Amino acid sequence: MLIAEGLELQGIVDKTSWPRGEWDLEPDKVFWYDETKLPCLIIRGFVGALNGYVGVPIYHPTYGLSYDGETQYDHDEHFKAFRKQMRNYDRSKPILEAFNDLPSKPIVPGIGEKLRNIRVHGGLTFAGPSMVPTKEMWEHAKKSIDWNQKQAIGYPHGDSAEWLKEWLPVINDYKTWSDRVKATSICLHSEEPDETWWFGFDAAHSGDRCPKIEALSSVIGLNYGRTYELDIVYRNIDYMEGECRSLAKQLKELE
Repeated sequence: MLIAEGLELQGIVDKTSWPRGEWDLEPDKVFWYDETKLPCLIIRGFVGALNGYVGVPIYHPTYGLSYDGETQYDHDEHFKAFRKQMRNYDRSKPILEAFNDLPSKPIVPGIGEKLRNIRVHGGLTFAGPSMVPTKEMWEHAKKSIDWNQKQAIGYPHGDSAEWLKEWLPVINDYKTWSDRVKATSICLHSEEPDETWWFGFDAAHSGDRCPKIEALSSVIGLNYGRTYELDIVYRNIDYMEGECRSLAKQLKELE
């Protein structure tokens, strides 16, 4: 790993049930400033694979755009309409009819088209602001405990069970909860106001090894990662650092 200065956090992800691998000795979050002066992040995602992010300041021409080159507003409105259409979808009709009335999401001329041409592992899959924890978010999280506990009874290896394992030990103290949110989220590690806009990618695509999925598959009797063992590759910290640096360089060239 070439990162000389920055922040490394290890042990924030429980890997005890995972198969053994190089992820055991890797940090779960790495933050540094690239030679472009843009902030870079590598964070271990929900499936055990690593995600990479590069942030841009408010004056950067891509600030506020979605990863597809639209405005974030158009992107979000299209996604909300899509979810609504799918919830109300009449299965007796052709599925393409469900998309007829979706709002448009035009590419922003010039800069949006350039953003779509960025090349990084798996393509860009994320755009958004830094996570800034608030007491309102904390209160909402506390209110969700009962619901998650009920869900975990029926699905002991599901998302709610995982959420409870991670957040129940810290949920009763705002400072402890807030520190945990910052440690596991996309953000600058600074006391200054954080207005960074991040573009990200992940290493959980076809052909990418996801150790947590392997562990869960083993528990519930699936065959993930065995039949095609020779075809999947774990994208480690060194690989993700190289991709982050490439993304930072491409974003810098758009200024």
